[in-house]
Amino acid sequence: MDKAGAMEVDQLLRRCLRGEEAAIQAVFDRYKNYVLRVAWLMLGDMQEAEDATQEAFESAFRSLGSYRGNASFETWLYQIIINRCRSKLRRKQLLRIPWMRFAEEPIASASDQQPEAIAIAQEERREILNAVRSLSPRLREVVVLYYYRDCSCSEISTITGVNEATVRVRLHRARQQLQTILRAHEVNLGADVLMEHSQS
Repeated sequence: MDKAGAMEVDQLLRRCLRGEEAAIQAVFDRYKNYVLRVAWLMLGDMQEAEDATQEAFESAFRSLGSYRGNASFETWLYQIIINRCRSKLRRKQLLRIPWMRFAEEPIASASDQQPEAIAIAQEERREILNAVRSLSPRLREVVVLYYYRDCSCSEISTITGVNEATVRVRLHRARQQLQTILRAHEVNLGADVLMEHSQS
């Protein structure tokens, strides 16, 4: 986010602290899709993701006075939604989410793409997302934040509460596991389709 954008967010947050409904709605509208995407990728169920998103924003607005600006507001929000997802996964005792089918966003197609190529890309994307979902929660969360939300290892460390070296180890282990899973399904993890980097 550029300096002007950061100043705009700071102004909105100050207005939120004063209880201005318009500012609260503006912050929610600005970040809801980003937070929802993280929750959906972590939980694999849209209804649960929507519930987690609502709970995360309620928690964020309740504790806004404790936000000190040491990290970006977006990073702070991600920390809240990751913790909310962890709680939901613990309650359901989902240490590993089984392979599943789920709704996915359509792939934008160029006019010169053939239907066969689009179908292959969609299938690869489905396999990759399923593979991500099969990771343990602690590996899944670093993959989601790093590849889907473009967070740096330093930001992920702040969000997850583990040191940066551990984040890098978890990313390495996640890549190894994904390579093994996807190789069995003949999907190239090195391709551009890898994680649909931060497409939202």
